[in-house]
Amino acid sequence: MCSYCGCQSLPVIRLLTLQHEEVINKLGEVRRAFEFGDDGKCQIHAQELALLLVIHNKLEEEGLFKALEPDAEFGESLEKLRLEHDEIDALVSRIIAGEVALSVELEMLLRNNISNEENGLFPASAVTLDGRVWDKIEATQGVTR
Repeated sequence: MCSYCGCQSLPVIRLLTLQHEEVINKLGEVRRAFEFGDDGKCQIHAQELALLLVIHNKLEEEGLFKALEPDAEFGESLEKLRLEHDEIDALVSRIIAGEVALSVELEMLLRNNISNEENGLFPASAVTLDGRVWDKIEATQGVTR
C-alpha cells in the first residue's frame, strides 16, 4: 500500500485503498483454499471476491476514472485499467465455474492492477483533480467522509 504521497487523505482514495485491502484479504482466502485443494471453498471465496469487485470497480470506473477521462493524459492508463478489470472479472467467473487453478493467474493480475492504481493513478489523480471534482465524485458515488 502506498502511504508516502498523502493521497489517502482524500475520502475517495482512502475508500478505494480500504477496498483494495478487503479485496487482497479475500484473494488470500481464494488462494489458500486452492492450495489446500478445497475447490468448493475456493469457488465460494471467489463469489465473495466478485461481490467486492463489483462495488469497488463501480466507484473506480464511474467515479474516479470518469472524472479523469477529460484529461487526455490519462486515456491510455484508464483504458489499460478497465481492460484489467475485465480480465479480472473473467478470471473470477471462471474460478467460480470450477477452474480453480486460475487462482494463481488471478492473484498476479489483481495485485498488479492494485499496484498500478495505488502507485500511479491515485497519486496522479490527487494532484490533477480539484476539490469540486472530488466533491462531485463523493456525492455521485455515495462516499462519506
